[in-house]
Amino acid sequence: MANDRTLHAENNDLVGIVAVGHALLLEIFLAWRFGGMDPLGRRIAGCLCLAAPVVTLLAWRRAEKRVRARFRWIAAPLLLLALVVGVSALNPNMRLLTAGDTPVGFAPRTEHLRFLPSTVWPADTIVDFLFNAGLVLVGLNVFLAQPRRAHLRVLLALTAINAAILACAGSAFKLLHATAIFGTFPSPNRHFFASFFYYNHWGAFAVLGAAAAGALALHYRHHARDRWQDTPALFFGVLALLLLVSLPVSGARASSLAGLVLATVLALHARPRVEKGVRAFGPRVLLPLGIVAVVAGASAWLGREELRFVLRKTSTQLESLHTGGVADWRLPLYRDAWKLFEAEPVYGWGWHSFRYAFRRVQSFDAKMENEQKVPSLFLDAHDDWLQLLTELGLVGAALAVATMIGVGRAAGSRWWRLSPSLELATGFGCVGLLALVDFPFACPAVVVSAWTLLMAAAAIACDRELDARSR
Repeated sequence: MANDRTLHAENNDLVGIVAVGHALLLEIFLAWRFGGMDPLGRRIAGCLCLAAPVVTLLAWRRAEKRVRARFRWIAAPLLLLALVVGVSALNPNMRLLTAGDTPVGFAPRTEHLRFLPSTVWPADTIVDFLFNAGLVLVGLNVFLAQPRRAHLRVLLALTAINAAILACAGSAFKLLHATAIFGTFPSPNRHFFASFFYYNHWGAFAVLGAAAAGALALHYRHHARDRWQDTPALFFGVLALLLLVSLPVSGARASSLAGLVLATVLALHARPRVEKGVRAFGPRVLLPLGIVAVVAGASAWLGREELRFVLRKTSTQLESLHTGGVADWRLPLYRDAWKLFEAEPVYGWGWHSFRYAFRRVQSFDAKMENEQKVPSLFLDAHDDWLQLLTELGLVGAALAVATMIGVGRAAGSRWWRLSPSLELATGFGCVGLLALVDFPFACPAVVVSAWTLLMAAAAIACDRELDARSR
């Protein structure tokens, strides 16, 4: 059986390489194209995603039966979600009000079927859902194609290196007080970093890059045993450090906390191996570790202005909370968003409908910038999980949980505990924590990177389990 499985893997090499290459192409393009948050970048990425179903078909035809079964566990709830969204597009709950050819608002549509899923603006729902479905499918192909582990290591390495290059460039321009992206491209948000319009979108991407770098560092350290200093382990460890340090430099508090969680997990997983290496090699290990400490300290010193700003902002909000103030506009935003969920708890208001439906319940205004003169229009709930409830209701939330359970079942818990799957899954989880107070999954670069790395982790864990059963 082992020989049959090896032969099958050799025949599947090309599809695996295509799946990995396709995912890397989307990741790198979107990362450098403002995270994919501009219309042109989304259109180009959407065209690139058109190849994803073709790769899926080729991978499905060549996949082992056991891999197909595991893929169904992940894909089945996502297909049901697609069905829910499709039905909602045929059952709009609002009608568009226009002044001439210009949309000016929405009014309730009384004739829609309340016992079926519905949405506010069907055309907008379908376009955005298909785009995000394409990004997710690119990641799913990495699991279904079952690339060789060497190809998956290339995927992780290029993901980490690309993110580290952006981190260095972004930090340099941040420290030079640039007012435009790379000193050239105007940003719609003054809180930008590197090529990303919004620093918490960068933060989510950097956390994923750090998880990929940390996963490779610990993987090489584990397999090299007493010769790890001759492997790329230290190189990827430094990349992980650079990416984590870029988080406070960017000024993103929530992302910095998510990075701290990831750093803690990486440190706990690496600790016994590092201690053993220090005892075995002494100065040969202490010197590079000292260099890493100097780099971290220097980066923190260079980013001291951003750190002071973050501390002052946090202190002001805590003081406001203590004196009975609002402290942060997110609190009333969450309260109003919860009212929106309570109005349509089963199916929600429809995919990508928060920006339209929230106007019905908005009870406050928030000046997002000091110079802002007009009332705020909230496009996102600044909590992706709460927005999931408002847009897809309990049905959508249940399907999301079922998808994560399917990912977990792709391989036994024993294999998820090993590098690099553990670190990659932790990185995905840290972005999920960030999504409790922000909207990282509104950024296409984060969506494709998160799903690609999670599916790479699942592919490695599944491959290990199948190998164990084949022996």
